[in-house]
Amino acid sequence: MVLAAPVGARYTGWGTFALLTVTRDIAAVKGYDPGVLDLCGVTEIAELLGVSRQRADQLSRYKGFPEPAATLSNGRIWLRSDVEAWAREVGRLNKGDKP
Repeated sequence: MVLAAPVGARYTGWGTFALLTVTRDIAAVKGYDPGVLDLCGVTEIAELLGVSRQRADQLSRYKGFPEPAATLSNGRIWLRSDVEAWAREVGRLNKGDKP
């Protein structure tokens, strides 16, 4: 499972994502910090919110939920900071809570 990947890094393995490539160009175009991207998938969102994976998938499709940073063959991934900001905004994560 990849939760953070240095920009330009390649991850190949048996985790959540078979291959993750994030280039500096993509980071620049999307406005991401070119340092380390803290990423999460539906499973990590479920853990963050304390809900089932199925419920996290439903929430991720609601209007107002952050757009995915990328869509891979194994699913969508988001910037954790975007998901945390959304969760605080809608009252699913308290301002003082640390994920």
